[in-house]
Amino acid sequence: MTSNTIKLIPVKQLALSPLNVRKTQAGPAADAELKASIKADGGIKQNLLVYPAGKNKFLVHGGGRRLKQLQALIEEGALPADTAVPCKVETEEQAIISSTTENVVRANMHPADQYEAFAAMIEKGFKTTEIANQFGVTENLVQRRLKLAEVDPVLLTAFRNDELSLDALTAFTLCKDGSRQVEIFEQLKSTYHGINAYQVRHLATEDEVSASDNVAQFVGVDAYTAAGGTVRRDLFSEADNVVLEDVALLHRLATEALNAEAEKLTGKWKWVDVHLSVTYDQYMRYGREYPLPVEPAPEDQAKLDTLNGEIEQMEEIGEEAWTDEVQARWDQLHNDLEALSSDVKRSEYTDEQRARAGCVVSIDHRGALRVETGLVHPDDKRQ
Repeated sequence: MTSNTIKLIPVKQLALSPLNVRKTQAGPAADAELKASIKADGGIKQNLLVYPAGKNKFLVHGGGRRLKQLQALIEEGALPADTAVPCKVETEEQAIISSTTENVVRANMHPADQYEAFAAMIEKGFKTTEIANQFGVTENLVQRRLKLAEVDPVLLTAFRNDELSLDALTAFTLCKDGSRQVEIFEQLKSTYHGINAYQVRHLATEDEVSASDNVAQFVGVDAYTAAGGTVRRDLFSEADNVVLEDVALLHRLATEALNAEAEKLTGKWKWVDVHLSVTYDQYMRYGREYPLPVEPAPEDQAKLDTLNGEIEQMEEIGEEAWTDEVQARWDQLHNDLEALSSDVKRSEYTDEQRARAGCVVSIDHRGALRVETGLVHPDDKRQ
């Protein structure tokens, strides 16, 4: 028989195909409405999609709900036993695409069914871009549905049974361990508030670090990956968040970088400590040494005196002699004085202060290096 032909086929020769992508049913109310419509019309108006499966047998890959209601009506005697319905006959290869096309373009197709349909096409050699173009959806949506392959079957079943929202289900993909996914599911299922995506993400990523974390920003994602670290992108986040999966490696790289900075300070202070982060309360336990003003070098002081002297002379110039050239010179002198003053009027720690105090090398909340100097250890503070 030529494919893509319309033929009247008796219902008794039809059976549901395993290729039918719709596994999650529409619900009793929708089925009852469809059944009543078929009974009133004495059959169906829209053809089914079928492919041959042996002599006088066809499998339905598009229109499974209609077939089910036709079989029920024949069994009840509401339709004749020899009722035949229009069917479009395709090949088995065409059936995969046709079944998905018929259902994916409908807004009410269950995401779990989309996942299984897309996965079947991937196994047949289709690329994600081809699937997206074929069914008028974004490639990102195809990738999101295929990502559900990482979810334990227990969770997919719970999703089909409305025990999980789609957001919560996709949050489980952040955890690679299927047994851990089920463990989180059982843990949250018994809580008062039930299961939500935020709680799932928190438990699924408690051993991971976001690229926006201050330690991750300090090390840098490029340096982390160059050292062999793995990253994961959250396809279900609008920001496409990057997650660093090897926290131990990240912290080792950060500590090594901080130790290198601490080495530069060793010998200049009584002690040098390294911490990934330090809170304000932790700093409160230390005493403080503050740098003292340093007198300018003789040559710098001479320049300051010269600038101040010329400014004093210009203050004697009368208004009638104040020209644009004089104003320009006045502005230049004040700019030079301000710049020189900021250079020479500085503060420094004395050798005695450095002998009493130390410093902490850490990472601030923005991911930048922080060196806190002049800290007096609590034991030294008591002395």
